[in-house]
Amino acid sequence: MSMGELLVIVGLVAVVYFLPSLIALGRRNPDINSVFLINLWLGWTVIGWITAIGWALDRRSQAVSCVARRGALRIAIGRLLSL
Repeated sequence: MSMGELLVIVGLVAVVYFLPSLIALGRRNPDINSVFLINLWLGWTVIGWITAIGWALDRRSQAVSCVARRGALRIAIGRLLSL
């Protein structure tokens, strides 16, 4: 096995290992730090990896994030209108 093949394999393993963190990042999950830490420290166990990917895909986190953004938008519009 050449060095190039080894680097490709190591890269693919790293992407699969950190897939929950990458999904949470892409979905802008507000719990990204927690997902990353569980993924980093417990991802080597099947239960830890499944927990991290489940948390990354959790729709409740998306709903909270969406509500928070709407609230921030309302406050910003209210401040603009009060000027």
